[in-house]
Amino acid sequence: MSLNDASRALYGGLWSQTADEGAQGPGSLAKYSADLTAIQKQLTGQTDAASMQIVTDIGNALAAAPNTIGNAGGVVDAQTALQAAHMDILAQVANSPTLSAAGVTQVPTVQNFDPATAPHATFADIGNLFNDVVAKSFGGVNATEAGGVNREITAIQNDLKQLIANDPQDFHGLALVHTQAIIDQLSLEKQYNNQAGATTVSARGPADTLLDIIDIVHGDDALAALAHANGADGWAASPASATDTPRYQDNAEQTNFWAGFVAGSNALGDAASALVGTGDKAAINALLHQLHTFEKNVTNFDAAQGGIFAGRFDNELLGAKSTLGAEVDMMIKGLRTGDKELVDAAAQQMHDNAADVAGNSIPLNNGDYNTDARTIADALNMTKAPTATAFDLTSAKGAVVPTTVAVAGGAAGGADAGAAPGGDAGGAGAAHSHGGPHHVADAMPHFDGGHHFHHMWG
Repeated sequence: MSLNDASRALYGGLWSQTADEGAQGPGSLAKYSADLTAIQKQLTGQTDAASMQIVTDIGNALAAAPNTIGNAGGVVDAQTALQAAHMDILAQVANSPTLSAAGVTQVPTVQNFDPATAPHATFADIGNLFNDVVAKSFGGVNATEAGGVNREITAIQNDLKQLIANDPQDFHGLALVHTQAIIDQLSLEKQYNNQAGATTVSARGPADTLLDIIDIVHGDDALAALAHANGADGWAASPASATDTPRYQDNAEQTNFWAGFVAGSNALGDAASALVGTGDKAAINALLHQLHTFEKNVTNFDAAQGGIFAGRFDNELLGAKSTLGAEVDMMIKGLRTGDKELVDAAAQQMHDNAADVAGNSIPLNNGDYNTDARTIADALNMTKAPTATAFDLTSAKGAVVPTTVAVAGGAAGGADAGAAPGGDAGGAGAAHSHGGPHHVADAMPHFDGGHHFHHMWG
């Protein structure tokens, strides 16, 4: 049990479920309540002022927490009470000579920045605005607050776009791909905020997205250095989880999907790295078409799943609002401009994204996905799932294939080698833009759709 674990559960708000979709358990509400109850039991009877106040705060937090889920009339007051109680627990820990040495990670506090006037000249400055978004989302977002939080998010996105344009020396290769992924995932966060409280699992998505954005920054050496320049703490690190999030248990359809996603991501990345700078317009056009189709098919499948699956994987899979959209955009940009560094970085991101999501999933009948695979059969060869058929996500027709992903310009051959919509590899009409629809029309018809706090606190 851990206070860090409990704090982490409040990023984006609490959620709960009764059906146990994907073997994900009852939700973060149960985990949060268990963490705080264990701490409360340990501190009950202590006579120092900090411990006594923490026991009181825990009682208030436990009373408010169940009422923060949904959109009933009392949700605003419940979220306010939960945030106040938990922040006071952290304040008591920080001010206690004994407890402050126990490894508790503090979380951002609300700054109430005005997006129009907040400092935004550096990546660290923008990260401070993001910290404010995290603080306002701590314990949950509701319809009353969503508009203001989303205005801050829009300012962050605009500032990041301007920073990319102004400082190309800082934003190239993986740093550029990762920053585009942050911009795209923030669009998803706005969507989640607008839907806050719609179901009891609504907060699963925004929690995952906020934490993933933080992980992106801290997992990229270049971005992490920019975030902490001159002692700044933009994009502040989140508390570590005491235990790993349970891997999602896939059904047969999801198992086949992940096999196709892994194989397609890796094969497309290989093909792009081989083609960039060759001047082979026909092969590049065919590959652009497959990249659009792959993104469309993956997005459709994810959107059809809903529930906890979507909450866990939207930020990786949901097209222009996800890492998938960013990596495809950057790969297409690099192919059109002959930027090999960018294409190779996008290919690396495609592999990493596939390895991340498939690694957090359990195939039907157990085992593990082979996240280095270039064929569907190989993606399943470490599992106990049948390897008979799966969908080739690079096919506009959603073709059922037994073993391979056919990639234009790659070793498997040139399936779906038609020109990308809007023009050839160098044509402006084919630009892949987040400003509006940019996918091929064909959908995929077959898919229906921590660190420890001294034994307990950290």
